[in-house]
Amino acid sequence: MCELTDPRGDFWRRIHAHVAEPVRFAGYVFHRRHDEQALVEKQAVRRADTAVRELRALEANDKSVFGALESVSFQIEYKRPHLRAQLADAYRTGDHAELGRIVADEMRQELEQQADDAAADEYEMAEYAERNALERSTA
Repeated sequence: MCELTDPRGDFWRRIHAHVAEPVRFAGYVFHRRHDEQALVEKQAVRRADTAVRELRALEANDKSVFGALESVSFQIEYKRPHLRAQLADAYRTGDHAELGRIVADEMRQELEQQADDAAADEYEMAEYAERNALERSTA
């Protein structure tokens, strides 16, 4: 898989890279054994595929879309205050496309976070059991 582009989409690539990347701690990078990395790669593909399915389901559900729209004001007010100035400038100039782009980006980030959380919750215990089984088999 190329790190820059993936035919399944940027969201899929971000989830896969987050799960499969080596552990970083205090400036050190800890690489996994080959058999353990193969298992983590398999888990990363499974979790990324599930996250994409969850995202598509959330995008199709009106309740989740409106929930993401409700959270936009909180996100902009408290987590991304720099966007307030951009929203005000876009409103003053009458640039409705820019207003829509900012709101749509915030909604997309909220839905992606929900999908990522749902995929992580779904496979957390299974991944833990698979890693324990691998450790027992190599020990």
